[in-house]
Amino acid sequence: MDRRSALKNISLATGYAVAAPGIMSILTSCKTEVATWKPTYLSVTEGHIIKHLVDIIIPKSKLPGGLEVNIPEFIDVMFRDVESESNQEAFKLSCEVFADKFESVYKKEALKGSKKEFHEILDKYFKISEDEKQKVFNDLSKNISEIPGQDLNKYHIYSFLTTVRRYALFGYFTSEKVGEEVLAYDPIPGEYIPCGSLNDLSGGKVWSL
Repeated sequence: MDRRSALKNISLATGYAVAAPGIMSILTSCKTEVATWKPTYLSVTEGHIIKHLVDIIIPKSKLPGGLEVNIPEFIDVMFRDVESESNQEAFKLSCEVFADKFESVYKKEALKGSKKEFHEILDKYFKISEDEKQKVFNDLSKNISEIPGQDLNKYHIYSFLTTVRRYALFGYFTSEKVGEEVLAYDPIPGEYIPCGSLNDLSGGKVWSL
């Protein structure tokens, strides 16, 4: 099974915690140190943006952060090896619009942006009312041809940010480190307990296997 075929069999719903072998092979191949990682598909600027956004979306705490499990590298490889050409083009365009927005706000290239500045922009687009959120996601469900010209920039920015967030969470919860250290993990099946509570069986954690 190639990587594109494997992805077709996987739900990209947020928090999905079981991956097919093709996706697992991608996750386990992403081992580069964050400080030395260089994107192979994304541009240097795109990699810089995504690295900061991932660090904001899944920051390090008592649990591993998104950078610790190589999520920027995972996103880079997924778009290089798995995503369709049309999705690759749409992602590149939406990232470019986001970078232009950053430059217009901070009067400098996105490549020189700090985590604090990216955090401010992320807050601007996601700290909105429930009605505004509903409109955003309604628009994202439409074909781009249905979006009025004056709303296209906002559409692209939300498309970019939600795609990064979705892939960040997907990669995080399917990573080996999180599967073994954060989620409930028991690679050797034991006694079958058909009616046990989640707390009793896994300490309240979601199972990784």
